[in-house]
Amino acid sequence: MRTTPPFRADHVGSLLRPKNLLAARADHAAGRISAEQLRAVADDAV
Repeated sequence: MRTTPPFRADHVGSLLRPKNLLAARADHAAGRISAEQLRAVADDAV
């Protein structure tokens, strides 16, 4: 393990979220869908 700079970090995966998940988050914030519905959309996106 390195304790002096430069440090290194690996990023695994994508920070981009599917459009349907972003829409579901917006709908949840606006009160149009429940937390359970948001969770189902998030689970499908994974």
